[in-house]
Amino acid sequence: MSSKQMDFTQKERETLVISLNARETKILQSMEDYLHQIANEKKASRVEKMLRGIFNDWHALQETRSLKERLHRTLDSDSHIKAVPK
Repeated sequence: MSSKQMDFTQKERETLVISLNARETKILQSMEDYLHQIANEKKASRVEKMLRGIFNDWHALQETRSLKERLHRTLDSDSHIKAVPK
């Protein structure tokens, strides 16, 4: 993994955090939808396809969370982001 410096203005950081939070929410909703569909599916081929979707979403979720962590590490100790999730 490369350790390039991520330099952003405060406004850019806020926008990125909001975007990453929205992306995470969308991915989690997609995974939940797949799980509900799997519970009602009888064809193995469709279940396999949905499991691949969950697998792909899982990787996207990990990438999103990694980006959020990396973004938070770039913050100076004096700066605060209003959009940081609890």
